[in-house]
Amino acid sequence: MESLVQDDETMDIFEQSAPHEFTMFKYLKDYALFPFYKDTETKFFADASSCYKSMVDDMWNAKEFIFLEYHAIEHK
Repeated sequence: MESLVQDDETMDIFEQSAPHEFTMFKYLKDYALFPFYKDTETKFFADASSCYKSMVDDMWNAKEFIFLEYHAIEHK
């Protein structure tokens, strides 16, 4: 299976700035084959309706492309 390439400079910067969190991200890179990136943004939404509105707003404001990734987690 071909995996995405991890940028070594990004790894070094993250390891220096957040050593505890780095171990979790390194695990995901090594075992799930998901590299991590710099210059990205994450938003948390407590409910689906505010998430949906934000995604629609982002689509209307897109200039070149849109990358959306979301996870819905239900607490029982």
